Amino acid sequence: MKAPRLAAALFAPLLVVTACGDDDEGAVVETGGAEAALARLEAAPDAVAEAGSARMEMTMTIAVMGETVDITAEGGFDGTQAVITMDLGAALGGFAQETGESLPPGFDEPMTIVVDGTTTYLKVPMLAALTGTDGWLSVSAEDMGVAGDTLGLGVGPSGNPAQLVESLRGVSDEIEELGSAEVRGVDTTRYRVLVDLEKAAAELPADAREAYEQQVAGLGATTLPLEVWVGDDGLVYRMAMDFADLVGQVEGDELEGLESGSMVLELFDYGADVEVEVPDPSEVTPFSEVMGGFGGDPGALG
Repeated sequence: MKAPRLAAALFAPLLVVTACGDDDEGAVVETGGAEAALARLEAAPDAVAEAGSARMEMTMTIAVMGETVDITAEGGFDGTQAVITMDLGAALGGFAQETGESLPPGFDEPMTIVVDGTTTYLKVPMLAALTGTDGWLSVSAEDMGVAGDTLGLGVGPSGNPAQLVESLRGVSDEIEELGSAEVRGVDTTRYRVLVDLEKAAAELPADAREAYEQQVAGLGATTLPLEVWVGDDGLVYRMAMDFADLVGQVEGDELEGLESGSMVLELFDYGADVEVEVPDPSEVTPFSEVMGGFGGDPGALG
């Protein structure tokens, strides 16, 4: 069946919470102005951390395995915790309707992601037939390599959007200012930047470095082109990226099946009371324990 393999292929970009831009022409920031812009962007992660929490919405379009799907997600984060509901199931349901393919139970339902530090909990109804459980699955830094080999994830387990903001610590001095824009009623300045992922990791506080490195280490890319919208308060209100900028860098099968795509992440309601409920251990099955349902091979999904 093509749909389960399509679902697995979609996990690679989904667990890297990034976002997408467009082709607007911008002006390279002049010397002096570039120093101020660089300082502003590098300070953004601390501003977001000081705010503590925010809500988020994400929209994404992905062309994978010859099919194009539109995905939406919403949720929020509070410190190192996050909760996201992603409408991946609806996207696959639309795919099935177009192709006439029947889907197993759960394949038209959304998935939920809960992040608690370096551990991610997934409730994915579409995987119930393969895993033998419709409850929570846990994916930790320790077993991510096994999960990656099976599902073709090739990325770290954290789905916390705050981790993407942390990448701005690695912004290079190649900055383009694309003018001003209003994001959800907030006046912002829009920048096009290139992030050095190794520099970003090196600049992180030690207690945050492990989670960030788990997020990006398996991706295989060394730089991350982004567009960033920063408010006068120093907070990030939108981040954007075209997946083509990653596909061209990554070797091997880390993003296998991904042909093109784009994603936009918006952060808002900073300081809001975001409730993140971490699943009780009694409700959780480690992903490594359901590996048999996949046969240890992505091909077993279809």
